[in-house]
Amino acid sequence: DGPNNRNSCTAGCCFLWSGLTPLLAKPEPKPGFLTPQEEEWLARHPVIRLAPDPYYPPIEFFDEQGRYSGVAADYIAIMEKRLGVKFEIVRCKTFEELMRKARSREVDVVGSAVVTAERRKYFDFSQPYVDSPVCIITQAKNRASLDLDKLRGKKVVVVSEYAWGTYMQKNYPDIKLIMVPDAATGLQIVTFGNAYAMVNDMATSSYYIEKEGISNLKVAGQIDYNSQLCFAIRNDWPQLTGIINKTLAAISAEEKYDITSKWISLKRLNNYDRYLKYGALVA
Repeated sequence: DGPNNRNSCTAGCCFLWSGLTPLLAKPEPKPGFLTPQEEEWLARHPVIRLAPDPYYPPIEFFDEQGRYSGVAADYIAIMEKRLGVKFEIVRCKTFEELMRKARSREVDVVGSAVVTAERRKYFDFSQPYVDSPVCIITQAKNRASLDLDKLRGKKVVVVSEYAWGTYMQKNYPDIKLIMVPDAATGLQIVTFGNAYAMVNDMATSSYYIEKEGISNLKVAGQIDYNSQLCFAIRNDWPQLTGIINKTLAAISAEEKYDITSKWISLKRLNNYDRYLKYGALVA
């Protein structure tokens, strides 16, 4: 569960750092940026089914009242207003279920996804709207600075269907992966010593570590993986991909900053170097 108001979320995200930043687009175009063909397409598709990752705060999640919330949700709210369409939220129990429904066209848009070659068989992708580096989290008592090579032969937790887990399966088959439904479950497994580490993005990991008051974990390294988050759109609807990209480009840099700072603390600048230097999350 996530926070149900702006102030509580900012407090809950205090471990984030400047590495998680909005990706600024081109200057805002004048109103009326859609073509007549795109406007006609929207008129024929007034309701678009969107499935969020249910446990991916602060990027997207369902708050205690069941409302769709987070960075992606705020972008969707702007798109609804400016395009005059309804994004109907499809609530899935896990990201794995979400991807299964999206691949079978039971869902039109996925709220947050990293681009992969496999996913391009089913989806087109919007321009990225945020970047959250992928880190290696282990118990604080482990002194090593870690990379993927140092995880060979060890039990490592990843969320099922997350892109970096698929990458690790393909390129590091000797890492003993444990698939879990969400990041909170994975962090608990590492906390109790049932796995050596978890590989997950910094945004969600630090959010849950703070929210759950987990004191025995640390960030021990980062993997070299492009983790820019996009909206994934069914690839038989190329018109919608173009429309979403134009709408994202029409959101000003100031609006993007406001969305990011609403959900993510921007006060802890340059903390990523400190994470690696001291081998711990820093308050």
